[in-house]
Amino acid sequence: MTLPTTDPSLPRGPSVTSQAVQATIRLGNKIKVGCDDYILRLANPVSASFILEILNRMAKAIVNLTEYKTAPAFDDVARAMLPGYAGSLTADTQTTINAMQNTANWVLTNVPKDANSWVLVYKWNVDGTITDRMFAPAQTATLVTALQGIRATIG
Repeated sequence: MTLPTTDPSLPRGPSVTSQAVQATIRLGNKIKVGCDDYILRLANPVSASFILEILNRMAKAIVNLTEYKTAPAFDDVARAMLPGYAGSLTADTQTTINAMQNTANWVLTNVPKDANSWVLVYKWNVDGTITDRMFAPAQTATLVTALQGIRATIG
């Protein structure tokens, strides 16, 4: 199964769990749209700042999804709220989290750093300006593949 993308205008329930299910679906939709945008933008050269923005957004989404899936009876409430969904929202959410972590790992592995793990993404020019390190599409091809992997986990 994949993380469902049922319209986020689900009936609002009073329980924390129904709110967690709704938040998971909404965030899944945002992640899917974000991946589509990133993939399009990576067809051209991008700055290191852009790549670090992807990492930052992935980290926040991982934290949120990890929290949402711990709600009591998460799977049962998801199946009751999502017509035709018979999967485990906990497992599907974890699959998305794993794909996002793989993407984060790509960034951590491929963005240059010094011996102390300080990220080397800016150049200080003689005129005092700062220039972002740029990455060509050939350098980010495997990042695109990782983003496609995330997208594939979301219905």
